[in-house]
Amino acid sequence: KNRHKIKMILNLKGEKPEYKVNRLGFWTLVGTWLLLVFIAQTFDLFPPMWDELSAFLNGNVSIIPTVPIAQTDILLLAGFVAALTAVKIPVGVVVGLAANTLAGKTKGEHAAEDFMGKMGEGNHFMDFFLMVLAEELFARALFLGVIPYVLHRHDPATFYILFLVGNFWWAYIHIKNFDEGDRQLLRIVPQFVGGIFLTYAFVKYGLLGSVIAHFAYNAVLFSLCKLQRFGEKDIMLIFWNGCVAVGSWLFISKPLTDLRSWFTSEPVFQIPGWHFPVYPLAIIFLSAVLSLVIDLLMYDRPLRDDEKKIRETDPFTLFILSLGVTGVLLGLFWLSGLVLVSVPVRIVCISILLAFANKMASTSACSRVFWECLTKSYLTLGTVLALGWVYGAVLSLMFFFLSFPEYLITKDDD
Repeated sequence: KNRHKIKMILNLKGEKPEYKVNRLGFWTLVGTWLLLVFIAQTFDLFPPMWDELSAFLNGNVSIIPTVPIAQTDILLLAGFVAALTAVKIPVGVVVGLAANTLAGKTKGEHAAEDFMGKMGEGNHFMDFFLMVLAEELFARALFLGVIPYVLHRHDPATFYILFLVGNFWWAYIHIKNFDEGDRQLLRIVPQFVGGIFLTYAFVKYGLLGSVIAHFAYNAVLFSLCKLQRFGEKDIMLIFWNGCVAVGSWLFISKPLTDLRSWFTSEPVFQIPGWHFPVYPLAIIFLSAVLSLVIDLLMYDRPLRDDEKKIRETDPFTLFILSLGVTGVLLGLFWLSGLVLVSVPVRIVCISILLAFANKMASTSACSRVFWECLTKSYLTLGTVLALGWVYGAVLSLMFFFLSFPEYLITKDDD
């Protein structure tokens, strides 16, 4: 029945799906943008960013402090991305409207709109993320990293020349999004301006910073296009996550600020004074709050095709499976250490790989995976590193049973 509903909505028989920007999508975009503004304003992230952007635009790129990947603080990076995206969204809208006004009305449908209308079900988070990674490797890593290294030229003049060339070619690639009769250079001005922000992110945090900032911007725009409706089941989910958040908060005996040590460049996961019940309660609370916020912003949910089979598995088998999953996480963490030195960056990369497994039928769900799954995966892996293999499996099992009401609520949803 659920599969039939999804097919009816998607019109997978070859017809164009009922997939468009709607009022709920506008709320998701505006609500997400306001949340990013609130985060940046609360932690006073705008003033230093304005100073560094001004220096960049005035030709003083050398005075911008760079953060080596081995010294990356994930919370500071997240705040930086929030502030940068909060500024880039309105700038992109204004520049886009101005460019389209000067160039005239488009003669055909934008390629992105056509793709979104035909995307159907799939691992679209992986597709979009790899696309962003490829673009950043070309426009930023190649022109601002590899070429200066090969030429042994690291002076500001060379930087700005390569920046202009690389940014222009990256923007020019996007001209193919328009019909042949509508491919004017004015159309790619928004991409060129957006590339200024991404270049600043690359200068500040390297490839990781520009990739995350690039996808964060796309995630906000992707949230416009929703496929799922908002109804009583969504209200029930909001109520459930609110109850879980309040219930877990009442039993947390340690300050959550202690978790700050998980996100520093040299993280400490085994927090002094913390024991087994405290870790699960803290992670359950943070996960419930995150899900509550995402549900209030009305993001689409990923597809859960195999969840029914898992729910019918007996508890002992589930525990064995949890041990296996936890072992895989620890194995991935060890393998990533052969390539990456920074522990937080290793966890972020593993979280991205885990997110690749999600299937979705809309770009709104793709955005949800970016905001929600990456954060929860980081918290889960941090807990596994703090508690060890067996207790990590117990935590996974707790998450599984705690999510059972959510499964009952959404199993027949669209």
